[in-house]
Amino acid sequence: MMAVPDSRLAEAFLNAKRDFLSTLKSPSIIEQVSTSTSIEDINDFLHKLQTDQGNRQDLRNLRKIASYLDRLQQFSSVIEVLISSKPEILALIWGPIKLLMQMTKNVSLSFDAILDTMVKIGDSLPYFEKYTQLFKENERMADVLVLFYKDILDSYQITLNFFSAKRWIYIFESVWPKHKIKIDIVSTNIDRHRRLLTEEVNLEHIKEAHEARITILNDYQRNIDFQARQDFEAVESYISPKFYDDEFGLLQRNICERTGRWLQTDQAFQKWFDISDSSTRLVWIQGKPGAAKRNLKSNTKFARETLSNMLRCAGPTRIVIDGLDELPKGERTETLQELLEVLQDSNDTKILISSRAEKDIATALNKANPDVIRVDEKNLGCIQAYVSNRSRIWLSGSDFDEQACSEIRDLLMPLSAKAKGMFLYARIVMDNIEMCHSLDFIQRELRAPPESLEEA
Repeated sequence: MMAVPDSRLAEAFLNAKRDFLSTLKSPSIIEQVSTSTSIEDINDFLHKLQTDQGNRQDLRNLRKIASYLDRLQQFSSVIEVLISSKPEILALIWGPIKLLMQMTKNVSLSFDAILDTMVKIGDSLPYFEKYTQLFKENERMADVLVLFYKDILDSYQITLNFFSAKRWIYIFESVWPKHKIKIDIVSTNIDRHRRLLTEEVNLEHIKEAHEARITILNDYQRNIDFQARQDFEAVESYISPKFYDDEFGLLQRNICERTGRWLQTDQAFQKWFDISDSSTRLVWIQGKPGAAKRNLKSNTKFARETLSNMLRCAGPTRIVIDGLDELPKGERTETLQELLEVLQDSNDTKILISSRAEKDIATALNKANPDVIRVDEKNLGCIQAYVSNRSRIWLSGSDFDEQACSEIRDLLMPLSAKAKGMFLYARIVMDNIEMCHSLDFIQRELRAPPESLEEA
């Protein structure tokens, strides 16, 4: 048969190259994927890589991909025979190998997965040098070469898109098996295309093979996407939180005016609340019982590691822990240790803890040097506003005359200081005096108020 037209075949390879580059999800890898253009470049890289692994005492079995590299070298040689100098086509045979190994070299499990993928594809590829003359003489057989080129690029597309994704390392073990199945499909396509080399093929056969390759991969992806949606919906339903919108709305409506605003201007809290400020990642809101701290804010190791992984994927996150002191001492110390581990593991995470200033909590937190906010030292103005608002509402609906109301307001003036930062103390005292129906009882109650929250 007549020799294969050089320009037509070159255009087919260039189209395959453009299609491949258009499927890469990360713009950065498009620039890096063609940096190696020959087997010599790969051998030099592998030699340096093995030396580095030896120095780190982490040698991997790079010899296992020798057959893969040999088949690719044969494939590359055949292309060079058929097409005049087209280094950009050959670069996509070699460049992804180096890039994938650079991406995964620091994680043994993923590096071995790349080696296994190359072994799988290498076992499927034919000995191209056996068919060199056939490719030169038969136009249809040369078209089969383009199919193999697309198959090789399919394997690279699957692996490059996975390992260029952000935080792939945290989902590798759970997600990679599905990508491995897709690699198996590519291997099956190669086996199917290899059989074309031993058969009488025409243009229709080649066209069918191209369409089948696309259909098989697309069908698998649709099934995977469908299953992923079902899995996501099932997990979303299982872990869907209870929404507290109604409770939150009720609490908001019951908040006393002019209270709690000091926290918004507190420097430590502002730094913690600012996502872009990493100087304050741990804040401890201290207070006495009833200081209204709350209104301001299995397998432990497995749970902590799972939370850390989720936080690394989630980006900037704030965690608020309220009432830590209400846990038994042993439990709260262990909880703090795990939380501080989470803080250390997740650089974009910030934690705010609200509790009484218990000694064991202070000991555990001091190692992390938290910024401390003393609620009871800053609540004076808020408690004054609370007492003022509540007494105004109470007295406006009472039977006391203006003189009695004025005296009661004067007697209430020291209450905010007497509360020592404890909202609960002020609330209990106000509850008590509102139940008094005579001025004498109110005077006795407020002239000798309780000395402590327990007494109140």
